[in-house]
Amino acid sequence: MSDTWDYDLEYEQFLRLAFGIEQRKILSRYDDPAGVADTDKFSADNLEVVKASVAYAMMVYRNTIRKQAEIQQSDKTRISNYVIKVVNAECLIDISDLITGFNESIVNRYFKIEDGCIDLKNI
Repeated sequence: MSDTWDYDLEYEQFLRLAFGIEQRKILSRYDDPAGVADTDKFSADNLEVVKASVAYAMMVYRNTIRKQAEIQQSDKTRISNYVIKVVNAECLIDISDLITGFNESIVNRYFKIEDGCIDLKNI
């Protein structure tokens, strides 16, 4: 198992990527309007904010795919299930595991990320 810092960083990168998706780039640190894409926010004291932020980011990814590409029904269901699991998560490690799974099954499938830019793949 990796240390907490790795979970913090994964959380921050996940949100910065999602919240910059309209500009097709990873947001700079501290540039998200809600101020939640920050490793300091990934704490047990902030669990409800973490849940809300991650669930919202997942829906941003889903909506971007839906608007610009063909999304499979199984992936729509998978995303909805991830959101439900995030909302019901009881600890940060569970949320981190969900972020990792979402990245592997959804983000990596639909998006290409290069040199700080994000764009949809041609599927």
